[in-house]
Amino acid sequence: MKFAEGWEGHPGWHLDYPFNGNATRKIPKHPMNRWNTNAEAPNIEYITRYGDNITYRDLSNELKTDAVADYFGAVSNKVLEGGVVVCGSISEVSNDPLSHEVFEVRSNEKVVTSSEWSNQQKTTVWVETALNSSDQLRQRMAWALSQIVTVVPQNIDAFDLRHAFGNYRNILSEISYSPLMAEHLSYLKSKSHAYVYNSENKRVSSADENFAREIMQLFTIGLVKLNNDGTPVKDNEGKDVEVYSNEDIESFARAWTGFDRAASRGNIEEASTSSTGNRVDPMQIVPEYRDAFPKSSLNGGFIGDTYILCEDLPDKPFLKTGAKFRLLGGSSAPELMKDPSYFTQDGTYNITRAELDVSSPLYQRLMNGGNYEMNVVLENDLPCYGIECLVETVRTVKVGSIYYEYIQPPCVQLAFFNNGKQIQARDNWRQGQMCANPSLSQARAACCREERYQEVRQATMELGKDYFYDGERVSYSTAKDRCSDKDLCVYESLAVRPDNDWKGYHWTNKDCGVNVKINSEGYIAIVHDIDSSNSNTIPYHVEKDNTLNYFRVFWENGSYPGSSESNDCASNNCQVLDDGACLCKTTVTEDVVFHSVEGLSPSNILSNLTIGSRPPGEGSTTFAGDGFQYHLMGSALDENTIFEANTKGKTIFLKNIRSTVHIQGWEYMAPTIYEAESARIHNATLIYENSASGNGLVDFGNDESYVEWDVNVVDPGSYWISFRYALDSEPRPLSLIVNGEVMVQPAANPTIPIVFYGGSPTDKYPLERCAGDCDNDDHCAP
Repeated sequence: MKFAEGWEGHPGWHLDYPFNGNATRKIPKHPMNRWNTNAEAPNIEYITRYGDNITYRDLSNELKTDAVADYFGAVSNKVLEGGVVVCGSISEVSNDPLSHEVFEVRSNEKVVTSSEWSNQQKTTVWVETALNSSDQLRQRMAWALSQIVTVVPQNIDAFDLRHAFGNYRNILSEISYSPLMAEHLSYLKSKSHAYVYNSENKRVSSADENFAREIMQLFTIGLVKLNNDGTPVKDNEGKDVEVYSNEDIESFARAWTGFDRAASRGNIEEASTSSTGNRVDPMQIVPEYRDAFPKSSLNGGFIGDTYILCEDLPDKPFLKTGAKFRLLGGSSAPELMKDPSYFTQDGTYNITRAELDVSSPLYQRLMNGGNYEMNVVLENDLPCYGIECLVETVRTVKVGSIYYEYIQPPCVQLAFFNNGKQIQARDNWRQGQMCANPSLSQARAACCREERYQEVRQATMELGKDYFYDGERVSYSTAKDRCSDKDLCVYESLAVRPDNDWKGYHWTNKDCGVNVKINSEGYIAIVHDIDSSNSNTIPYHVEKDNTLNYFRVFWENGSYPGSSESNDCASNNCQVLDDGACLCKTTVTEDVVFHSVEGLSPSNILSNLTIGSRPPGEGSTTFAGDGFQYHLMGSALDENTIFEANTKGKTIFLKNIRSTVHIQGWEYMAPTIYEAESARIHNATLIYENSASGNGLVDFGNDESYVEWDVNVVDPGSYWISFRYALDSEPRPLSLIVNGEVMVQPAANPTIPIVFYGGSPTDKYPLERCAGDCDNDDHCAP
């Protein structure tokens, strides 16, 4: 890092924009428009707020350079045992030291000949092989395919002999992960709108569409639909029927976000050894860059159709037949999942991994007598032993001195669900309060009782009781069971014992829902209906006023709230937002699709059933249909029936269920939020504070203090009122009065705790505040 002259010895560093320049430091005047134009990524990367501290392990990967580590004294631990696994890519050939032919090797350390000469050596070898090898049919087929699937200017790099007589889909998979293709068609490091919006000061962006377009137009299906004889399909007006639309391109572009080069390694020939210089190995996916929202397909469905739901995976799937593990060596960092960077330094930060007992059948299979396999597939179900019986799933497991990574089967997490539960980060002022599906392993336990003020102030998570390895995730029911001596609640902060793993999310007992914003074109954006405890605690990509992550859905009869004057937001009891979008609630139903197999065909099944299933288990009876099979758990077709069909050479199992998302409004009127700063305030002070859910907090003076709103309703009658308040000093009860009548005498504890906004909180709480239940069990009433 280069510091401005005169600031080399400064203990810290920050950006000081020199509008008027500085003659002493020899900095010329910079017009402000340079800052407005260039002060964004990648020119300037956001690290943290001015005045905050940040550890080296929490820096972005771009900033974790050797220079930064050396300057600030951040020294990484070396792997001492278990070895290092460094694998070549498919078709990569190792060097033969006995061969007499010697070729130039590219390196950024020393260059003997020009790059032109180096490239000519490889071209000569390739030409001689292509012209004179004995497998001429394979060579010519590979050459023909390389003219279809092109990479410019390195066409030769797309020349792949392995797939000359193989499956074209395998070719597409290979080139999609090629860093050269990603450079050529510009989807390398393509980022989702949600990532850019959150990390670059709410900048609006779209995913790169280049590869999404070309893989269809140039590499596969072309521009127009074709009949079996190759002639174009015509519509009623005699025009060619297009295969895809711009909406399809936009949808698929979001699927190609997150691709980046794999980490560099020392045993490949490369002109640069930087972390971004690997142009040989298949790319990796960066989870933060990925677009997480549904993506429509060309057939009126969604990418992920026919895959099993993640909530339908078997209990402890890592012990079932077909479970896959891949060798990591002495490093505990998974390669197909994302862990915080400091997890790799287990000894320094006391990171706990799932360590298998030597008596475990899984341990014995992975150990394999000391002959470690690169990839292990379980041949049969294994019984659990030790820690395996206590967890729902695993990420990496320690076997002796080496690690294996568990590869979860591909599955789908539905974007819409009922009966959601709110999750949050370690501190309730951090961004991360969202709604989660309680059936999925998405968060961890944070134990507290909402009637105990001290526990609400600081929940607990204890190793060996509430969690069993760092980074573990469990379902809501498991988290609740682990906190059986307490409960789950909306807490202010979390004490982790030992204090090592502070990343991730935790379950609360707060109910939540999934709403949708609907724009004028019928595209929707997901909004999480939760109670926030601070400003900006709901991530922008699911927050009502910030999300712009619209995606296409398929409306029944093409009708949706806002599609016409007679079908507007108000007629659906939905809320009209400032940008004109409709905000509606959702509910999900599951209905049986087929009640009979009479007249049923494989095409009927594949066009109506989209939810995948596990293969039928014990207790099912198999019947043969016309080109398909179906498996009954009883005597009739119902929601437990599984259909088995073949498509594109693959056998798939499908549930006899259709999942439908229904749009709903509010029963009486769309919700309205009344904040403190819009109230009439009596004998109290309004304090403008960023931690408030709106813009301000009311500091009550005494028992005579109150705030008052005028609430206008459409019709006289009963209405639901959700009353929330936050407090972080000495607890005080508050009353809710409607038209002069006391409606609610709330409990003394705040409904939503927040960080204290001034001074130091007191620990002197009156025992009577809990109405018979206090922070100390000795004080509880009989």
